Amino acid sequence: MDDEQLVQITRKRSIPEDEFYPAINRMYELVWERLLPPQIETDRLSSRVAKSVVTPPEAEIPDCITCGVCCASMLCVGVRPGEEPAEELTWSITRSDEQGEWEVDRYLRRDEETYTCSALEGTLGEHATCRIYETRPKMCREFEAGSDRCHALRRAYGIEPFLSLDEMMSARTELDERDRTPPSPDIITRVATERSERSGELCIRVWLAGGEERTIHSFDPAVETWRQFEFEGIKLATAEALITERSALSGQSDRPPAHPKT
Repeated sequence: MDDEQLVQITRKRSIPEDEFYPAINRMYELVWERLLPPQIETDRLSSRVAKSVVTPPEAEIPDCITCGVCCASMLCVGVRPGEEPAEELTWSITRSDEQGEWEVDRYLRRDEETYTCSALEGTLGEHATCRIYETRPKMCREFEAGSDRCHALRRAYGIEPFLSLDEMMSARTELDERDRTPPSPDIITRVATERSERSGELCIRVWLAGGEERTIHSFDPAVETWRQFEFEGIKLATAEALITERSALSGQSDRPPAHPKT
């Protein structure tokens, strides 16, 4: 994808799914070209302090107001139903068929030149604020200052010194040991929202770490709203509980459960 194509995609309010993910991948490349090389791949690191492997418990927690780098580098911040900020701050990710178009995800929009979050204001590493801080999405709230990923991003932006060689090797050893444990077979690894040819409703289809594939919910988009990212990385039972809870609120709890796809 060339730069002109990327600019055109980022200017859209609604982006087809097959255009969005290549664009996001290109944005990640461009962002990390400007940063210091990561000592440990950030996608291996937790954004929760309690799950830290690299950062010692007594480490000082950074001041977010003088930082802002998570808002600059974490490009896919999902917006759940009910969390929507002003429309100009989000991208709607869509799929379509001969019957029409439907939304499968929504993310906070990125600046088309810097790729920082559209709600971020200020200067990174000096003074950074969020235009929607009080109503920011759950994904933002769950990213904790002082977590391993927080410190790794600060090192990449040159705000913190690099780990020593001993610290880096010790952390890698611990992460390697952690990653030897296979994921639970009922973890959802992939999600797709598709239209049922038979009913015309939308269906949430998931793939599990153990290899199973199933449809876990069918819904009328005029009544219920679901985003694919809500299900990624969680256990099947957690997904089913979420569906039961939200369907009850929308008055759809008496619907029969979806059946596995074959």
